[in-house]
Order: sequence, then C-alpha cells, then structure tokens
Amino acid sequence: MVVDQSGTTGTMRLIIPCAGKQERWNKYLGVYKQMVPVFDEPLLQRTVRQFQERVPEISIHVPIRPDMKMPDIPGVEFFQPYANRMCEYDKVLSSRPHWSEHGRTTIVFGDVFLTDEAADIIAGASPSNIHWFGRSGPSKVTGCGWEELFGLTFQLTQQQRLERVAEQIRAHCRKFPKKATRLCLRKAWILYRRLEGLRPRHPGAIGDNFTEIDDRTEDFDSPEDYEAWKATSTSQPG
Repeated sequence: MVVDQSGTTGTMRLIIPCAGKQERWNKYLGVYKQMVPVFDEPLLQRTVRQFQERVPEISIHVPIRPDMKMPDIPGVEFFQPYANRMCEYDKVLSSRPHWSEHGRTTIVFGDVFLTDEAADIIAGASPSNIHWFGRSGPSKVTGCGWEELFGLTFQLTQQQRLERVAEQIRAHCRKFPKKATRLCLRKAWILYRRLEGLRPRHPGAIGDNFTEIDDRTEDFDSPEDYEAWKATSTSQPG
C-alpha cells in the first residue's frame, strides 16, 4: 500500500525503543546494538539525524534500561519505560506515556538500520489508521530469510485502539505463562495481525495498513545479522 506522504510538513513524536535485553547481541563489539557503527555513524544517531532532517517539528524520545549508559544526543530525551512482567519491556506499550498528546506518534525500532529511502517513506507517511512498515518475507536485497517489522505510525485518534489490543495480548500472556516466551518473540507481529484481523500464526499474511520495504533496511538482532548486512552493504546508500 502507498500511503499519503503529505505529513512531512507536520509535527511528529518519534519513539525509538532501545530497552530490550539484547541477549542475542551479547555486547558484540563492546557496544549496544543500537550504537553499532553503520557507515562511520552509530546506528541510533543515524536514525535520529534522518528524522530530524525530514520532519521540521519533531520531538524524539528513547526508552532505555536503567543500566544502559548512552551518550547525549541533541534533541533526544532518554527515559526508563515501565516493565512488562511477561515480556520485560514491550516495544510498543512501554512508551505509552510518551505518545503524542496532539497528533502523530511514530515508533521506529532501535535496532533497525533505515536507508534514506525508507526514512523518507516513514517520515512522510500520514495515514488515518495504525500503519506499519516492514518486510513481509525474505529479503531479495540483504539475503535475510525472514519477515521483519521496522516500525509503525498512528494518529491520536488511534491510540486507544492500539493500547486496547496490545493489552489484550498482554492479558493472554498472563493467562498462559507457558506460551509467554514464544509469544514475546513474535509480539509485534501478533499485535499487527490482530489489529488487521489476520490469523496471528500465518506468516506472510499482510493487510492494507502495511508498507513493504525491501531494500538494504535491516534489523540487527544478533552479530550474525549485522555481519551479514555488512557483507552486502559495502558502500554508503544513496
């Protein structure tokens, strides 16, 4: 789906979640995965710069764990999210107190490298519904073999619906604790598919409120993901 990109002149509340456990990353290269170097620039600072350059009026908020030490980044407020007992820090709900009180909130996951083209799409999108950005299957560009979600955007009018459905999933985790670990690994996709009325266990099922991005944009869950991406990204994206 192609979304309306007239929103580049408006305001945005940008959330970049960085509070995950990072167990698979295991402090590779001695840094948090959100600070891994991409084209001689830390990943988080690159994402911040991309949106500051594209959105005239923007406030940026980054949830981190209490033990994380992050450098000061101009225009960024770091905060500690509330903990989800089943999933520790939920990518979406953990930032609920920082969602926009007036207009659009955009969440871009902190371990995602965005090409400039992908940043253009996300920064410029201004849909009326809860809209997601990602890849619905294996990448034809990076070689990654699975689907990925990169972020979402929503208006003030959609906040209650998003929160309600996310809380329903959280309640399910509490009711069935033996399934909680597996559900947490797929929680963003489960949230997306429930919002779209799709079967939660049906990989590749995509609804209308989704923009496909399959370029060099990629999610770094592990050192292997990062090194595989580097092997296909030897030059600065144009």
